[in-house]
Amino acid sequence: MESLIELLQTLNTLSPLAVIGLLGTVIFLLVKGKTAADNKIETVATNHLHELPELVESIREMRETLHDMHKTLIALDAYLHARLNGGGRS
Repeated sequence: MESLIELLQTLNTLSPLAVIGLLGTVIFLLVKGKTAADNKIETVATNHLHELPELVESIREMRETLHDMHKTLIALDAYLHARLNGGGRS
């Protein structure tokens, strides 16, 4: 309540033209409507984090595929070593 009284006392010391200019500025800002906080909220609202679970699943599938390829390469390496060392069928 005290801050409101201080504001009114300050406005009382200003000239009528200054009060009109201040009110015009406040009205302009209210009509304009967008503030820095509104822009940040819009940025957060339009991000694409909803795709994150799909990305995690894709990475898991890639990891499994690479693991299977690794097993296959180890088996192929063992087979080639056996063939070169005389083991296996001719």
